[in-house]
Amino acid sequence: MPNYQKERGHPLLPVNNKDLKTKAPKGSLCKVCGAKAEYLYFNDGKKRSQLKYKVCLSLSQIPPRHRNKAKYFCPHYGHSLYLWKERKDVSIYKCDNDRCPSFLKNKAKLNFAERLLTKVKSSQFKL
Repeated sequence: MPNYQKERGHPLLPVNNKDLKTKAPKGSLCKVCGAKAEYLYFNDGKKRSQLKYKVCLSLSQIPPRHRNKAKYFCPHYGHSLYLWKERKDVSIYKCDNDRCPSFLKNKAKLNFAERLLTKVKSSQFKL
């Protein structure tokens, strides 16, 4: 920012957002130059997934929000959970993602005999 003023002779003005819906999220910072949210704007219209920085003209993606209507999401991978079992006192939700870090870690802990048993009866293990 100070370099911009030295090079061009005038300070860089913040982005003028006419519509509040298109305003960049608060707390956003540029990873390249460290510009604040007042110098950011959405570069892809209504999709609102790509930010462009006015200072260094770099682009970045906004992490996707959960687009489906699931009630709960996996804390390890962010995948939606589904209702697996429902009892009188408790509801059990399950993540069906095979690439979940928690699932892979628990699967790696199994010994040789347990690994053979999972191929025959996979329902015997809670991974």
